[in-house]
Amino acid sequence: MAFFASRFAGLLVGAGVLAGVALVVLGGWSLLTPWLVVSLALVAALIAVENKLVRPWATQAQAALRCAVSAVEVKALAGDKRALVGRLTMITLFA
Repeated sequence: MAFFASRFAGLLVGAGVLAGVALVVLGGWSLLTPWLVVSLALVAALIAVENKLVRPWATQAQAALRCAVSAVEVKALAGDKRALVGRLTMITLFA
């Protein structure tokens, strides 16, 4: 479920960026509109956190789930503090 949510979130972020670009190009909005600048900064932060903290964990977890892994290995992956901080940060930024 977490991997599906991650893919879905990526699509929503992409849609948000496209909407921002459309507002600037089609709607005549200024690129320096405060809410648009903040939104783009939040999107940039989401991408950075995902690349730095979440993606390496997700790659390891998917590889481990494809193979027969022990319960100890699953607990170790699930208890990765760095990935947990990354996921919580992404949820906070998304909210």
